[in-house]
Amino acid sequence: MIKSADGKSFITKRPALEVVEPPQAKFLLVTLLIIVVIAFSNIVIMTSV
Repeated sequence: MIKSADGKSFITKRPALEVVEPPQAKFLLVTLLIIVVIAFSNIVIMTSV
């Protein structure tokens, strides 16, 4: 009985984590992409000028 209760609590905890994680990962990916684009544009500007 204790094992099944632990399993239930674990199952209840996991989807919550999965729901919280993707937006953070997306935000991190978008931030990284913006940094790369800014760095690339800066290099292009410096090379052309």
